[in-house]
Amino acid sequence: MSMARAVNKLTDTWLKRAQVKPGIYSDGGSLYLRVAGDTRSWFYIYVDGRGKRREMGLGGYPSVSLSIAREKARDARDVRAKGLDPIEHRKAAKEAAMRAERQTFGCVADEFITANSARWVPAQTDRYKGYCANWLKDVVGLPVETVDDDHVVDALRPVWGTPTGAYLRSFIERVLDFSVAKRYRPKGLNPARIKGHIAVLLPQPRAATVHHAALAWAGVGDVMRSLQGMAGEGARAFRLTILCGLRQKEARELRWRHVKDDRLVFPASEYKTRREHVVPLSAQAKAVLAEIKSNREPEALVFKGRLHDRPLSSHTFEYLLADLELAVKPHGFRTSLAVWGVEAGGFADDIMQRCLGHVVGTEVSRAYQRSDFFEAKRGVFDAWGNHCIAQA
Repeated sequence: MSMARAVNKLTDTWLKRAQVKPGIYSDGGSLYLRVAGDTRSWFYIYVDGRGKRREMGLGGYPSVSLSIAREKARDARDVRAKGLDPIEHRKAAKEAAMRAERQTFGCVADEFITANSARWVPAQTDRYKGYCANWLKDVVGLPVETVDDDHVVDALRPVWGTPTGAYLRSFIERVLDFSVAKRYRPKGLNPARIKGHIAVLLPQPRAATVHHAALAWAGVGDVMRSLQGMAGEGARAFRLTILCGLRQKEARELRWRHVKDDRLVFPASEYKTRREHVVPLSAQAKAVLAEIKSNREPEALVFKGRLHDRPLSSHTFEYLLADLELAVKPHGFRTSLAVWGVEAGGFADDIMQRCLGHVVGTEVSRAYQRSDFFEAKRGVFDAWGNHCIAQA
């Protein structure tokens, strides 16, 4: 009998016979067919490193044909020749494939967000989730280890040159760094790195800084007068925003738990600078809040939007300014307050910056100067309220 025949003992003709006696039939090369009733299954026999006889299932006939069974047996012999255990090797390969399937960019991004969200303000967490849903649709389904320059550049190109583009690039870079630290991706150049990489692949001209259009402080009283004559939550919220020097989002998402007697308190975990911000309430600001007769439960919104328990639209204040035919931005009223404080109020600029919730001084100076300057800020907002309403 030839060597080839000694190895390949079984034939397709024999396998296709309707009646084959139950038993175990050898094809040679440690490949066997087990026949039990109508069931026929392939297996490979070997002795592992501990001297234990093991059977490795290769699938059932006819789903696994004779030729495929021989290929699988040959692969198992190759693994044994390398000193590895075929069953354990196959198990490890399956686990690696499952990990690769789970470790898409989207899954790793979710893991990164979950691991860090406790130290972020909620808005940052929402922003990162929004990036995955809106700007990274073609990337989230890719295995994270395959994300390369082309994927990153294609994702960034539509928004490059805008603040969103800069934030999106940073997010991609951080997720890919995280994937390397978790060993989901091999070490190497991060394709989202800006210096010497994205800056070269996606160059952009240096744009001039554009500040929010602001209203001269002398005209704020006229705006307050107009807002007082308007009905609705939007106008009321805008009045409090101006009186307290708030950012739009702070006013729109203000809840009654932020209102503490004579002040508004924004905890560090929710505030942009990651520091607690306290705003003294002037008599005029208290009067605005007193107009509200709705639910004052701690988590209830102070100013409700048209949809139940939803904040006002992010465009509410802009629409009000458009109705007043003013070519300024809502955020610009913070500038009006800051300039008024120095020019007309006689207050120090660093106090005005604290009123706006900005971080003042160096890290060293802040370590020594720990006052919240509440009384100094109270003087500012009381005078600002008098200015706004006296002119109104």
